[in-house]
Amino acid sequence: MLLKDIRLIAPYRRRVNQQVARSLPLRDRRHYRIRGRIECTFAWLKSFRRLQVRHEHHAQNYKGFWIVSILYSILKKLQDDFYVGDFLGRRQQGVD
Repeated sequence: MLLKDIRLIAPYRRRVNQQVARSLPLRDRRHYRIRGRIECTFAWLKSFRRLQVRHEHHAQNYKGFWIVSILYSILKKLQDDFYVGDFLGRRQQGVD
């Protein structure tokens, strides 16, 4: 892990004594945010039943389902972010 420059990014244990926690170096908050995004992404993708437990015998099929679920998630996110009424010049409901 040292050769590939891989670092552990994990929060401090809750039961660590306050003095011990203060003496440990502070971790980079930017890495925590990146780790949080990655964990949320995998949790989001694991919501697909096919990906929770690998039922496929062939790795290509399993990889294909990963790709389909990623594309589906991206398209769904884009659909939620893009409001067609704004594009057509209509006002949103509840906004004056």
